[in-house]
Amino acid sequence: MLIKQKPYIIGAVVLAVLVLLGVISSFSKGKMDDEMKMQEEATTTQNTTANTQTTKPQSSQTQQVSGVLISVKSMQFAPQAVTVKKGTKVTWRNDDSLVHNVSAMNSGGPTSGPLLPGKTYSYTFNVPGIYSYECTLHPGMRGTIVVQ
Repeated sequence: MLIKQKPYIIGAVVLAVLVLLGVISSFSKGKMDDEMKMQEEATTTQNTTANTQTTKPQSSQTQQVSGVLISVKSMQFAPQAVTVKKGTKVTWRNDDSLVHNVSAMNSGGPTSGPLLPGKTYSYTFNVPGIYSYECTLHPGMRGTIVVQ
């Protein structure tokens, strides 16, 4: 009796593996579609007066007259933690080939739209405190700004 059931068990296992592979493939495609949609939305995002998104300049010396530059590259913010004085402008520059964003983890703080490769986003910290932020598109990408 056990020998007769083995082909059914093997068939059930093969079917389960194929279904699982199909689910994983669909999930990956959906994630890629979401990232492409974010890139399309980013092209229509307008600049705001307080916080701007601009193109990457030719020289990093012209990028930062005053303030702090945070590079977004290799799925991380660098530096990950920064301490600044009140009134400091912090600029995030996407040096990666993927779309990222900067999103405050608590109320207030920096919140960008989609940040395309080569683009920047700036935020001026006028209130002392600890500001945690993340890239909502890539879990685990987090940073902290301490404003004194």
